[in-house]
Amino acid sequence: IIEIHPKLKLFYVTFTKDYVMKNCNRKALIDAFYFSSGRNIEKMQLDSKSFLLVSLIYKLMYHANRDIETQSDNTELKRLSFDLLLYKLRSIYREFASDYHLSFRRDDNLVIQFLSLLKIHINEQHNVQFYADILHVTEKNLNNIVSRGLGKTVKKILELALVMEAKNALEDTQKSIACISVELGFSNPSYFSKFFKKYAGISAKEYRRTVS
Repeated sequence: IIEIHPKLKLFYVTFTKDYVMKNCNRKALIDAFYFSSGRNIEKMQLDSKSFLLVSLIYKLMYHANRDIETQSDNTELKRLSFDLLLYKLRSIYREFASDYHLSFRRDDNLVIQFLSLLKIHINEQHNVQFYADILHVTEKNLNNIVSRGLGKTVKKILELALVMEAKNALEDTQKSIACISVELGFSNPSYFSKFFKKYAGISAKEYRRTVS
C-alpha cells in the first residue's frame, strides 16, 4: 500500500537477504545487518521533514522494483534507492537508540566485524581463512556464525561482493577488463572472465555493453 488520502499514509517495504546482497554496496550491507540484528524499537515519531524524505525514498523503491516481473532492468536505481533508505533509517534510528550497538550479541558483533573487514579488503583478499585469522576464529566457526546471521556462507558472500565490485568497475568504460581484473586481485584476466561469467550469467564484455 503506497498511499491513502487524505490523512493516512502507509508504506510497507520488505526485502530478502538475496535482494540485500544484490542491491547494495558494501557500506549498505553493514547497515542492513544492523537493522536485522539490533534491538527493535516498536514506535518512532518522525518530524515532517524526515517523514517526507522517507516517503519519497519508499516511493522510489516501489517504482524501481514493481516491474521485476516484466524483466525491466532497474538495477542501478534499485541499488541507489536501497542505499538511500538504509542511510536515512540509520540516521533516524540513532536518534532513538544512541546505544544500539551495545545490544548486539557476540555472534552479531562478529558478523558486523566481518562485513567491515570485507568492505576494506575484498579487492585484495578473496580467501575465507584471511578473514577468520583476523577475527581470531576458525574458518568453520566463522562460516557457521555468518551463515546463521546472513543466510550464506562466507565464501558465497565473498563471491557476491566481488561480482558487485566487478559490475561497478565495468560500468567505467575507461578501464580495460585486464586492468579491472588486476584491481580486483585476480591472477589473470582469463580467470576473472571465467569467474564473472559463472556468477553474473554473462561475460564481462556483454555486461559492459548492456550498461554503456
